[in-house]
Amino acid sequence: MMLLQLFFFERYYDYQKSAAFHRRFLELSESLRNTSPASMQIPDSFAPFESKYYALAAIGSIQGGRLMLSLGKGSIDDGRDNVVRKMINVMPKSGQGGGATLPDKLLYTAIPNPELANLTHALSTWMHDTAGFNAVMKDGKPYFLRTNPASAEAGSSKQLVAVAPLGAAEGEGRFMIAVSSLQPVGDATAVFRSFYLYLYAIAIALILLLVSLYSRMITRPLRMLNKVALKMARMDFSQRSAIRRRDEIGNLSDTLNFLSVNLKAALEELQSANDKLQEDVDKERRLERLRREFVAGVSHELKTPLSLISGYAEGLIDDVQQGRKRERYAGIIREEASRMAEMVGDMLDLSQLEAGQYRLDPERFALDELLRFAADRHEPMLADIEVELALLPVYVNADKLRISQVIDNMLNNAARHTAPGGRIRVAMRDATVNRVEVSVWNEGRPIPEALLDGIWSPFYKAEHGGGEGKPGRADFPQGSGLGLSIVKQILLLHGSEYGVRNEKGGVRFFFTLIRAL
Repeated sequence: MMLLQLFFFERYYDYQKSAAFHRRFLELSESLRNTSPASMQIPDSFAPFESKYYALAAIGSIQGGRLMLSLGKGSIDDGRDNVVRKMINVMPKSGQGGGATLPDKLLYTAIPNPELANLTHALSTWMHDTAGFNAVMKDGKPYFLRTNPASAEAGSSKQLVAVAPLGAAEGEGRFMIAVSSLQPVGDATAVFRSFYLYLYAIAIALILLLVSLYSRMITRPLRMLNKVALKMARMDFSQRSAIRRRDEIGNLSDTLNFLSVNLKAALEELQSANDKLQEDVDKERRLERLRREFVAGVSHELKTPLSLISGYAEGLIDDVQQGRKRERYAGIIREEASRMAEMVGDMLDLSQLEAGQYRLDPERFALDELLRFAADRHEPMLADIEVELALLPVYVNADKLRISQVIDNMLNNAARHTAPGGRIRVAMRDATVNRVEVSVWNEGRPIPEALLDGIWSPFYKAEHGGGEGKPGRADFPQGSGLGLSIVKQILLLHGSEYGVRNEKGGVRFFFTLIRAL
């Protein structure tokens, strides 16, 4: 705007005023020619034209070599505030050129007037321009020109001059002339320059302030969004953007929150899948370890009876012994074979239970009767051990065959680790409203705490030397090392709680079953 005003405003002003001045002058001259073809009086309608365009209008007449001018109202001030109408008679023409000539000064010079001086100067310029004079007074065409002011007193701006015929022919007749001063816009342009220095100094300071304010207004939500994005980059999706706007930043905030929610859900699902995969990998590793340990345990357990069977069988073949020793060799072979058969049966049971291929056959039975029957069945083994029973009349829903196997294994285990003259106590108690607990306590040394979890693993006995630190019984048949593992799998299928703990004077194994209605 400053550049446009400084370099183009003056030209634009000149063009606009010239065009409007010429257009209005032609309208007035046309109206005067149509309404008053012979009048030398300037109509009152000329006053707004003169006022608006800072103009001085006159009607001229050239007759018989003399020039007369009639000025409008207010054109000349006689100093007494009287609006007068003046008729100016101009000296005869010199006879040279195409028309009358004007002297240096008008006859009426009582009151100096810059506008009148400009009018006479413009009139002289036109009349001395042969082509312009003939265009108006002979051809009947309007004529426009620009002149400099008559003198320094008349101003410094250019003068617009317009002349139109009012019934002229052959160089004589009436015409209308008007002179308008182009008000100096150069001064206004100079004022603009100094004004713009202050304006733009203030504007720059204001712009800097507004830039600071608006940049903060714009960057503040962006910084908030960046903070949320940085947290998301650190895999922290707990923070949400609080920006709620109906624009691009608001849309970005909603998109970022949507992305955060979806990423959090996706990562949680991925984490869950990874955890499950890790559990599967750990389980597979554990199973692989158990398989290796199982094979090693089976190999260890089978190696001894196979060696015994092989040695005694060779003795029988070689007929190294006779009589009772021969029978004893045969008995040892039969005993070791039976033990191997028992071990193979236990391994098959454990394999089925661990693979989940075994299906329980639950039924309603009296648990106290099953415990009492198991104690009676083991009486020959427990002849030198005091057995105590503390039972409750309780019915349960369970697989009777498998629960009987659990009780037998626990009794066998207790008998193996109870010294002659020791005690075993089989008891029942209410664990919860709908569960009953069965426990088998044997008198003996405690199991080291670090080994309590290991006793449920296959071949624990083989791995740890038949229960290191426990008294044991040399006269009692040793187990396969699979009994407690089978107990664990059966109880897991029943949804039972089970465990072992060291108590004062001995060790207690326990498990729970659901009561029958």
